[in-house]
Amino acid sequence: MKGKKANKKNRMIRRFLNNKSALFGLVILIILVLSAILANFIAPNDP
Repeated sequence: MKGKKANKKNRMIRRFLNNKSALFGLVILIILVLSAILANFIAPNDP
């Protein structure tokens, strides 16, 4: 059972990494999340 799950997970990750659109979306998502987390350090002044 573990072998089948691990094989399926590896295949899914490999397909995701080969998909350029998915990687681009992941990079955009990471940038947005990091900017939200670091927003106070990026612009510390009150609006």
